Amino acid sequence: MCYIYVNSGQMHRLNYCRYPMKYSTLLLAILLFTPLHASASSCNTLQVSGYIGWVPLLIQDSEEDPLTGIAIDLIREIATDLKLPIEFKILPWKRSLQYLEKGRIDIILGIYKTRRRSKIYHYTQPILRNQTRVFVLKSKVFKFEQLQDLIGKHGEILLGASFGDEFDQFARKHLTISGQASYLPSIKKLLKGNIDYMLSDHTDVLYSLQKYGYNEQIIALPKVVSTLEVYFAISKTSACAHLAKDISERLEALKNSAKFSEIMQRYTGKNYSMDSQ
Repeated sequence: MCYIYVNSGQMHRLNYCRYPMKYSTLLLAILLFTPLHASASSCNTLQVSGYIGWVPLLIQDSEEDPLTGIAIDLIREIATDLKLPIEFKILPWKRSLQYLEKGRIDIILGIYKTRRRSKIYHYTQPILRNQTRVFVLKSKVFKFEQLQDLIGKHGEILLGASFGDEFDQFARKHLTISGQASYLPSIKKLLKGNIDYMLSDHTDVLYSLQKYGYNEQIIALPKVVSTLEVYFAISKTSACAHLAKDISERLEALKNSAKFSEIMQRYTGKNYSMDSQ
């Protein structure tokens, strides 16, 4: 199933369609302009992806709801300037990273930077900062003052997630961590006592806990694991790779505009800038 939004002059319509795909991948397309020329070998559409549910970047409470959030609003503004439509592909996080590397999508809307990723993707300037926290059962709180305190415990993260080079390197050597495609399986395993903790973005997990009704049972430990900047990553191999510099410059200009403050206010309830964090 996909959602297609067309904005062409005064015409607005919403179409629904279903594509037979091997992994039942859902597609959501937001078409801002109808392209004048179509060619399989040229950049006619910005194909983007990201982790839906990463609040406040990409928000969608149900499949019937429109996709909203800081990231989608920013890319809409940029695509409008470029006069390009956007096709949002709903993919598992790890697969979206693979697609970006192979050029099957153009942009990931919301990603942390690591040394490895910097070698294979173009990065824009950061759009905001996030805190990574450890979440545990309220009834099974444990001491966490340094990463060594996680040794011997079983944790879960999103598949393909990174929380900075320092944490990633330590985790590979010393921690027992498995991955899930979404938060809900980890939440359920935490409730059953099958894992000791889950680790991810603070605001995002809090939103999910409230959504599923577990915010009284699962809490964040006070220690911040890492504070990371969030970026757009652009493929180096896709049909639109040549637009990387243009997209980055337009995003930087947008960040210095009143429109950026309006978007941040809409989703965070505050006037937001990188310098104020």
